[in-house]
Amino acid sequence: MENLKVTVVGAAGRMGSLIVQLIKEADDVSFFGAVEKEICPMPGAERTFFSSTSNIIALREIFQESDVIIDVSSTENIGERISLAVELGKALVIGTTGLSEDEKNCLRKAAEKIPCVLAPNFSVGANSIFELVARAAMLLGSEYQIEIVEAHHDQKKDAPSGTANRLAEVIAGVREQELEDVACYGRHGMGSSRPKGQIGIHSLRASDVVGEHTIIFFGRGERVELAHKVTSRVAFAEGAVRAARWVVKQKPGLYDMQDVLGLNPKKEYVADVFSVAEVASILRKSKKWVYRNMGVIPGSYKLGRRIFFDQKLFESGLKNMASHLADTAS
Repeated sequence: MENLKVTVVGAAGRMGSLIVQLIKEADDVSFFGAVEKEICPMPGAERTFFSSTSNIIALREIFQESDVIIDVSSTENIGERISLAVELGKALVIGTTGLSEDEKNCLRKAAEKIPCVLAPNFSVGANSIFELVARAAMLLGSEYQIEIVEAHHDQKKDAPSGTANRLAEVIAGVREQELEDVACYGRHGMGSSRPKGQIGIHSLRASDVVGEHTIIFFGRGERVELAHKVTSRVAFAEGAVRAARWVVKQKPGLYDMQDVLGLNPKKEYVADVFSVAEVASILRKSKKWVYRNMGVIPGSYKLGRRIFFDQKLFESGLKNMASHLADTAS
């Protein structure tokens, strides 16, 4: 079997250069294309594209011959790259942060035709902490006040980090809130006291910090802290290559690292146990009950605003659970 041909957009950057290094060391993937803004050495690449001197036709040729594109560059012209990948039917792995709402919508549309992984953070540890934070938010409840503090190197352009935003989204989802209604990005000056349910998000930029995220749950007389600290970008690079191997085997759709790492339970229904339509009807009527009891019902799982039931639950006791939900809804 031929090696997976990978093109890296942003191949000379902090992340891109490490991804290239890992690809070169691997036996099952090859460093096919390198895309950068300015001309620079790209040893090992079969094809190169420099946007400052090359035309779009050259980029099209590189994408055409690639199996998957890993984009860890800036948001500049990212819509054009996404559209080109869709036109050529190429899988995408995007680690670029700071996407605008229009750019996110462009990616969602692209995912209807090609498989895409969008990940603000590729590391296994960081993606595990999303689930830990969701569990903590459920267990501790709404009385605990939450602050998120992230730190990165002084060259990072966007703030807060994509990971901090995702953490805030997960917490808001668990609490059935809209993030834009409760987020507070830093504080200064005179103002009123802290509103109930607010989620504070704070960004530090200094020196050569690779990436740190701390989530603090403040209760009366105590606090709980969850933290993830990266000491080497290799953790990100390994995850990006892992995502590239995984995404080429998937159907069109928008995925995240939770999917790549198998942290999202299978979203499968068993029709001969209980019909999907009946379950959907019950869940719609009992949405609040379901949200409050995620993690209590065996086999159930909630991350942000997504609700999952794994297959074993349906096979072993969906009728009993559905009967309870129906009683609650009535």
